[in-house]
This record gives sequence, C-alpha cells and structure tokens, in this order.
Amino acid sequence: MINLLLRKDNHVNYWKSNFNYECELFNISKKIPNEFEYLFFYIQDQNDYLVTDLKYDEDFLSEVSKRIGFYPKITNKTNFEVKNWWGALEDTNLEKKLNNKKYAVELSKKLNIDKLNTQLIQNKQEASIYLEKEKEIFMRDLYLFSGMGSKKISRQMNTEFKFPVIFSKYELKKLDLSTIFLRGKTPVTIMSLTTKTGRYAGNLLFSNDTNYETELRNYLGELRYNNFQKERDQINEYIFKNEKVDFIQMDSLVSQNCVHTLIEFNYRNTIGCITYQISKKLKKFEFALFIILKPNENIADYNIKGWKEKIRLSPGNKKFNTFYLIFDYNKFVPSQILSTVYENFN
Repeated sequence: MINLLLRKDNHVNYWKSNFNYECELFNISKKIPNEFEYLFFYIQDQNDYLVTDLKYDEDFLSEVSKRIGFYPKITNKTNFEVKNWWGALEDTNLEKKLNNKKYAVELSKKLNIDKLNTQLIQNKQEASIYLEKEKEIFMRDLYLFSGMGSKKISRQMNTEFKFPVIFSKYELKKLDLSTIFLRGKTPVTIMSLTTKTGRYAGNLLFSNDTNYETELRNYLGELRYNNFQKERDQINEYIFKNEKVDFIQMDSLVSQNCVHTLIEFNYRNTIGCITYQISKKLKKFEFALFIILKPNENIADYNIKGWKEKIRLSPGNKKFNTFYLIFDYNKFVPSQILSTVYENFN
C-alpha cells in the first residue's frame, strides 16, 4: 500500500524518508540525498515520528510548529517498526511493475494514446532503425527518476546506449502535468512550473480542487483539455480495474500543440503529491505557488509579483530553497505566472 497519505489512527507511527526508493527497488548503485525530507513535517500528524540522522535547527522546527499546530517529533532510532514514507517497498513485485516506464509505454499503446512514437529499444539494431525515422529523439532510462538518465539526442550524435532504453520523438516541453489518481475519487491534475530548460520548479496550488480543472482548461483551451480529460479517464478506469492499488501518480507533457497524457507513472510519493497535501493543511488560501529556487536565485529576479504572503518551507541549510507564495485568486491569471516562470527561469 503506497503511503500517499500518512495513516491516520491513534497509534504512534514511525517513518523514514527513503528518497533512494527506486535505487533500492531496482538495485541501482546511486546515492540520493534527503534534500526534501523536511516536507514530511508539514503533512505529519501528532502521532507521527520522523526517524532521521539529519539535524534540524530549533528555530526552524519552531516555525514549522506554528504552521502545523504542534512541535514536530523526531528521533534517530527506535525499536518499533519503521515505515518508508517516500516509497513503500512492501509489495515489491507490484512496485517494480508500475514504476518501470515500460508499463506506461505499453499502456499508452494499448489505449492508443501515444503521440510520440514511443518505443522500448532493446539493442543497437532497433536504435539504428528508430534513429532513421526520427530526426530528434528523447531518450529515457527505464528505472531512473527526476530526469536522471534522460536526454535529447539526434542521429548525428555518436551516443552509447545502455539497453533497454525508451525512445520517443522529441518535442519542446512547455509544461509538465502531474495527475493524482485515488480509487473512488475524481483525478486531480496539477500544473507544474516548468522552465525553458525543462527544469521542474514547483506547482500551482488551489484550495478548491475544482479550480485545478478550471485553470487547466483555461491554459490548454477547450479542444486540448477535452482530449486530455478523455484520455485521463481511460487511464483512471484501466488502472483501478486491473491493478490492486488505491493510488498512483501520472506525469504528462504539454508541448506547443499537443498534450501527451501518459509519459510515466510514479507508484510512490512525489513532490507534487506532497505539496498538494501541504496545501490542504496550511492556512486557508485560494491560490498559491510552490516554488523551488536554486541557491543563487531570488523570487524578485524572475518578475513574480503580486503575492500577498511568502511562507518559507525549507530550513536555511539546504541546496534548494522552497516557498509558498500566496495570491488573491481573483486578481491573477495563473497561466500568466506559468509563462513568467517559463520565460525567466533557467
């Protein structure tokens, strides 16, 4: 059972933030830092403990307590069972199946919704044949995450491949979408802040779930939105009919002229899922921006104006700084903020 929402009961629960989830699941030798572990504090309940070796400043924890209504509970050891917060590692066969990008490729073919000529490439011969058909290709690793193992290539490049890999036709990305599927619930699709270089920089968040659909329709236009909604409903129906899961998250890509509904699945927590949950627990607001800044970046540098409150989420000693910027919903057009981020962020 994936832990999208922490278990709400009267027992004391102990959690660890295993951001190296895929590495453990697929036996990949790579060390992943717990850069965003602190986000756990904003979604935990009073009975939840975070088991960690990281140290958190008292001033930071005091600020968090003002936001969540109690002081975060932390320990570096326990004799009790510790559950994984980021990815469950419980039913590993199912988790390997759903987190393998091959599953998404095969499902997009089965539902006839692939528009990028996406293919699983097993060897050099298949790679050569594909490279003859497409001028520019986007290559992805089957198991890695957060863009690792992914890059744009062309037929002129002398690229070495570690097979199997996934090839698809390259299209310039304008926006990422993150859809949360919960069994028995209406899917929620979150628009991500996307830079010209393709970097994920945060999310648009709304207090009312219906506003996600309203703003998505406004951004995509009626025709593209209706097509996306139809394909999303197909996927929602298929997943909960055929897989024994209560939750899964889907990544989609918006290019200049098309919405590519199914790029991959994440059967684990994601930053988008977590920030969506945080938005439900923080003070009431209509519209907010969750934003990730690199160390040398400031909000003022990127022409984002008009926010009425800034909430810092990250401690001061992190590689990336994260904030919630709260806006008056009726005074702003969210799609304009997406354009501002796309044009000004690197």
